[in-house]
Amino acid sequence: MEENYSNQIIDVDPELLSTLLQNPHLSQPTDEIGETALIKWVECEYKSRTGSTIKKQEIHGLITKLMLEQVLVGKRYGQKLLLKPTHNYYLLRDGQPMIQRNRAKTQVSLFEDDRECSLIWKTASSEVNEAEKDRTDVDERSILSQPISNHEILYNHLLEYMRHYNGQDKDLVKYFPAFFSLACNILNDKYADWHTKILISSALGYCVLGDDVISDDTEFGYLDDLYILCYVFREIERHASPALLDDNWKYPGNIHELVAEIYQDTYIVVQDYACEILHKVGLRKFNQLDLEEYAGTYPQKVAKLAQEKRELMALTAHLIKIIYRTNMDGRSLKKIKDFLMQYGDYTEIARLIELSSRDYKTEPSDTSNSNSMESFEEELERELQQAHLKALLKDQDME
Repeated sequence: MEENYSNQIIDVDPELLSTLLQNPHLSQPTDEIGETALIKWVECEYKSRTGSTIKKQEIHGLITKLMLEQVLVGKRYGQKLLLKPTHNYYLLRDGQPMIQRNRAKTQVSLFEDDRECSLIWKTASSEVNEAEKDRTDVDERSILSQPISNHEILYNHLLEYMRHYNGQDKDLVKYFPAFFSLACNILNDKYADWHTKILISSALGYCVLGDDVISDDTEFGYLDDLYILCYVFREIERHASPALLDDNWKYPGNIHELVAEIYQDTYIVVQDYACEILHKVGLRKFNQLDLEEYAGTYPQKVAKLAQEKRELMALTAHLIKIIYRTNMDGRSLKKIKDFLMQYGDYTEIARLIELSSRDYKTEPSDTSNSNSMESFEEELERELQQAHLKALLKDQDME
């Protein structure tokens, strides 16, 4: 369904917009022009018409707005972006109201009837009244630079700032606080593996980075943050578990559909900077690493060793779980934990412990029996001796 609206492109230089719309290479709906060629043409034509120069960044910003408003559409061929006019391009050029094509989106209500957001702290009445005076002057740089005790504080500040954000990209940026919260929840999820934690940590690091690729105090300044969050969510869906997103998403609606939509919309804006954004925190190189254990390209011998390592980790996890529920000296338990924490696989062991608890429960030891720990140690020692004896006999047979 289509409906007319009279609002044209706002917050742009009218002369710059008029210059771009007069490009002779976009006179027909089937015409195409490279983005670089269009920018150069507008730059020269603008100087000819006004006698002043225009920055390439401003022209690029206008092209981005026109793509968001469906005035231009782009196709990428390698490093080249070809732009093609839509029906709205000619309506805008002729001074006619453009046509907005409504696209069904997954709606997530972060705010309640445009009133006070129910997710923000409930402050005292005096604090609320005082805050009302300066609400429109909230500075995102002060938000990201102040000390915080946990991610919920930063989340609430972001949510409050976005309530009063009125930029061209506000329909996209409003999802930033919720996606930030989702990333923090996944990072704290006990079922998240090391690969997921690195992805999430890198994305969150980018979000709080002062010197990011698209500065936060410029137009579209938050879309690079939103893009990198969507990027890592997609990677988690593909290589880890989609359930991590479902379990940590606290809003109604399908998070997977929403991530796909927001990723596509943000990429339209940041596509020329996408690689630079990922390189900023090392994700581009990380994504290109040959993770052989994941890809299944290990040589057979190495693959067998990796499998045995995982089995040993699972056995260790099972033993540690029993030890945790056994009445033993606290100093001994601390030694075991300190020993395990020296190795990079400690978090994987902890994760396996949690995963094992999903499938079965180990009955707690009878603490009333003073010999429970002794019997456990004796049984373990006996099994180890038997395993050692079998190994020795096997070696003798081979000789």
